[in-house]
Amino acid sequence: MNMMIRLVISAILMASFGASAPVYATNDGHLDGVWLSGRITTTIPKAIDTSGPSPWAQLKNLKIDSGTDNCYAQLTWGGEGSYVYHLVTYCLNGNGQWEREEYSTELWELNDSRQSLGSDWGSIYFVQQGKVFHGFPANYAFIGYEGSLELIPKYDRNGWLSGVSVGASSGMIYSWDSGSKIGGTSRSGGVKLRFVKTERVPQGAIDCAAGATPLCVESES
Repeated sequence: MNMMIRLVISAILMASFGASAPVYATNDGHLDGVWLSGRITTTIPKAIDTSGPSPWAQLKNLKIDSGTDNCYAQLTWGGEGSYVYHLVTYCLNGNGQWEREEYSTELWELNDSRQSLGSDWGSIYFVQQGKVFHGFPANYAFIGYEGSLELIPKYDRNGWLSGVSVGASSGMIYSWDSGSKIGGTSRSGGVKLRFVKTERVPQGAIDCAAGATPLCVESES
């Protein structure tokens, strides 16, 4: 993407988030390498079971979860002049292996005084608890969020990063299990992302971010 297109897109994002401070106040990679722990859990009001002939059956109030302490996301800066970060997620799957999840997203530096990142339509996808997802193998299953995302860093009095406030309020949660052929959508309230210090991130997630196994490199599927 050339610089002119980037500038146009970033201007649209700034307008979406009501920004007012000088353009690109940082452009310094201040959140490069930052980790977030993540979980997506929801109850789908009317899930669709496509395993049989149509008309398909409906399942009411189906609970879906990525699990506790199973998934983490890392921010990676695109470099000077890019004004973009990649948010890549890693999860412990049902086989006890760490995997890089599909559909990473881009977040842009916003034009505000808080050094925020955001997107008017970002995405976060995790493997469903006890399942597999990377590369779309047999019986893969995921739960994901698509919609607006805003990350606002918080600093202590010494200027050290102490937290990240995450807004994910305008969008939807989407779930699909290719084995059972059951999927559906729900509102976005079940998305949880919180700042975690690197020393508290499981070593398996850190190794996966470094591309330790074939499950940890970007899928070409």
